[in-house]
Amino acid sequence: MMKKLILILTVMSSAISVLAQDRLYIYKNDGTVTPYAISMIDSISFTRKADVADYVLINGVKWATRNLDVGGGFVANPEDYGALYQWGRTADGHESRTSTTSFIANNNYPYDWRSPQNDVLWNAGTETAPVKAPNDPCPAGWRVPTIAEAAALLATEVAKEWTTQNGVNGYKFTDKTTGNSIFLPAGGYREFDGVFKEVGSQGLYYTSSTNNYRARSLIFYIELAGFSYFINRAQGLSLRPVVE
Repeated sequence: MMKKLILILTVMSSAISVLAQDRLYIYKNDGTVTPYAISMIDSISFTRKADVADYVLINGVKWATRNLDVGGGFVANPEDYGALYQWGRTADGHESRTSTTSFIANNNYPYDWRSPQNDVLWNAGTETAPVKAPNDPCPAGWRVPTIAEAAALLATEVAKEWTTQNGVNGYKFTDKTTGNSIFLPAGGYREFDGVFKEVGSQGLYYTSSTNNYRARSLIFYIELAGFSYFINRAQGLSLRPVVE
């Protein structure tokens, strides 16, 4: 029976070579070599691992090129909205845009999905020396950014513009020195009562930082990009990880 060989691309891609006409050899990162008889293979597909993403260095911070998706993996494309996480929650299914039962709505003060509140669910360190906490939903090697890291995108060293990429509205942030840029889609948000709002017209991205009983986030729409210090933690927002 013919096989369809699926190869997963990682940051350090495995080398592939054909050393003879009847064999395909896969050289893996762990040093092992796996031969496959060409006569037994009808096609080869390359797919990207959901927990692997490229990064772009912008004003001193290494940003992922794609948003976080359901389950803590990355979306396929930079313009894909991805999931909406409640502040401090891990990837437990609530983040899905189709979730109706695991998203914890809360219309009452302090508008959090949990009680008591906990300020270190995503950062067990400090603002200047962040440490990824167990609830951080990002893949290994990545974490939710601090407000200071998000501020680097809004500095004068970075050009900012509302634009459209592949039909999706969002903001493009470009390092004026290097020309490096990232695109953040305007995926909207999920209100603390569970209602979706501003999809396609606003982008709200959580940081790991808090402000009293609220959370701090990056926010943008067509007129401007800035910060919000008044996001209720029960709200569902996008996540764009940074390198640990």
